Amino acid sequence: MEAKIATKNLMKKKINLSKKERSLLILLLIVILFWLFYKLAFTKQAIRIAELKQEKNSYNEELLKIDTILSRDKAIADEWAKLDNDIRGVQSKYFSTIDQPEIMHMLNDIVDNNNLKVPGMYFNGPDYAMLGSIETKYLGISIPFEGDYDELGTFFSLLRSSPKRFLVNQLAISKGNEGKLNGQISLNTYSYDEIIDSESGSTYNAGVQKVIKEDPFKPYEGYVIESEEDIYDDGETGIIEESEKRTILEDFEDDNIYFMSTSSDVTGKVYRFNSSKHGKYSLRTEYFISTVDKEERAYVVLDDKDIYLKYPPSSIGVWAHSYGYSPVILGFRFQDQEGNKIDLEIARGINWMGWEFVETMPPQDINLYPLKLDRVYLELGANRDDYGVILFDNIETEYPLMDNEEEKQDKAYSFYLVQYGDTLESISEKIYGTKSKYKEIMNQNGLSQNTVLEAGQILVVPK
Repeated sequence: MEAKIATKNLMKKKINLSKKERSLLILLLIVILFWLFYKLAFTKQAIRIAELKQEKNSYNEELLKIDTILSRDKAIADEWAKLDNDIRGVQSKYFSTIDQPEIMHMLNDIVDNNNLKVPGMYFNGPDYAMLGSIETKYLGISIPFEGDYDELGTFFSLLRSSPKRFLVNQLAISKGNEGKLNGQISLNTYSYDEIIDSESGSTYNAGVQKVIKEDPFKPYEGYVIESEEDIYDDGETGIIEESEKRTILEDFEDDNIYFMSTSSDVTGKVYRFNSSKHGKYSLRTEYFISTVDKEERAYVVLDDKDIYLKYPPSSIGVWAHSYGYSPVILGFRFQDQEGNKIDLEIARGINWMGWEFVETMPPQDINLYPLKLDRVYLELGANRDDYGVILFDNIETEYPLMDNEEEKQDKAYSFYLVQYGDTLESISEKIYGTKSKYKEIMNQNGLSQNTVLEAGQILVVPK
């Protein structure tokens, strides 16, 4: 009993702390709480802050790398822009290809705007030459002339102001009669791409030679020019066979058609003529062909027309109007995708008067196609002379008309190769002139309105 009482008294003494002791105890508790808070909260926060700082430093390093790349990209973009500007400068001065018809057209404009007499131009090449350390392709041009100093100076001034660069390679001058100058100018023009026409020795002539000869071009008695309403027929019924479908490849209603020949012994010219079989115009072709020991040709050049046959037609022909008989051979010249030339004879000799549709069957080997129709030619055999005038109108093809072909024509289609940045609306505007037909393109190709088109994608487009 006494022990219990002593224990209770002792506990009472321990509980009865002095004010100072209580203050110290409270202070101790506060210190313990701060220590625990620091241990459990501040330390973890400090570790997290250190981790974030390290992450920030890592991001700063990445940002520095990105800034370096962006600055390098800007330098590349600036260099690209400079190179692109240099390329455009070259493109503005030189031809992209050795395209003889285009070169002839430009030189002809210079001759027409000057009084210098130029009877003809002789084209030599194309060939290769070194410009500094670069091998490039060039075409040599020889131009004989007659005139005075002022006219020659004007010619060179027009040549210098030409949008494309012609370089004078050689100039030969001699004194002629009455103070005139005779001579020859040798020019070179250069390209930075492929050669289009590799025929050498082709010649452009400013006009037809004047030859005293009985006029064979006078229309025969009773000849009547047929109007464009006249239909072409089979010679008996006046009705085109329904088993064939005719397609017009060229109607000669616009320009960009040139005359070219195989040598300086062949001269002539072509131009639109307001007497035609169909439409408003035909193409009047004047030619003078003189041959020695080999055949020569006069060409009607259709290079710029981009006339393609994608598969073999059953026949191809042209409306030709003759004013007289001639031994010349009339034909078409095609070019395949490898640049090989294919000649197709249409008529061996001109043996009709007035309008006649002359036609023949083109190559039927599908492996040759697509073929480009680039020339109509008049060919004369060796050791002969001939001249004349022929009018040409619609070049047409015939394809077999399959079952329900008329219905199928209402559902004709073409193809479109998607360019970078194209949308359905922009393609619709390019093809139809309005954005409203984009749904037709979308439906034909199984697309949705939000489809992102990829460059190089091929779309089926209703005509």
